[in-house]
Amino acid sequence: MPGKNKLVKKEDHAPSIHIGRTVRLLREKQKMSGVELCRRSGGLDPKTLTAVEKGRIRNPSIQTLEGMARGLGITVSAIFRQAELGSEKYFLRSSQKGVFHLQFDAGIELVSFTPFTPGLFCGKFIVGGRKKLDRKLIHFDGTIFAMTLAGNFRVNMEQHELEIGEGENLYFHGSFDFSFYNPNYRNAVLLVVTSPSFLTSGSVG
Repeated sequence: MPGKNKLVKKEDHAPSIHIGRTVRLLREKQKMSGVELCRRSGGLDPKTLTAVEKGRIRNPSIQTLEGMARGLGITVSAIFRQAELGSEKYFLRSSQKGVFHLQFDAGIELVSFTPFTPGLFCGKFIVGGRKKLDRKLIHFDGTIFAMTLAGNFRVNMEQHELEIGEGENLYFHGSFDFSFYNPNYRNAVLLVVTSPSFLTSGSVG
């Protein structure tokens, strides 16, 4: 069904790490002024520090990084670790509402708990009553972990039929021909953990 899937909410790739903001927070945590940090750094220009902290210099040189780290009394790698923890690309608190939604005309909604990253997708499919999730609707290429969160599903996996109820799960490879059918009239919910190739390769729908 090309062109019929409706994007309800979508967040772009999470922002890159912000070194300057991290340095400022680390400095303020130590109750240290910019002038004092530069003095301890052994030669860092206060104008350079200000430009880094305000984001005017997004990619400081290794000499600047070493000077800031020396002034803070930590290593350069420690600055990067703290910056990663402050970025949603690496550290994100979400809720059951998710980061973004995809709504399909087939009565199926996808709610992603994770942003677009190359290594992991974790989200849930809300499958309407008497509706089916299968490879015709959405393609999976990698290994998949699927668990029923609500309701139950009749699963067909390469001619094998089974049923999974709430709390039951399956682990399989997405290259198999599969379908998850909701036999009830109320919604059923399926948690899915896999690689995000089906979102990044244009294989939705």
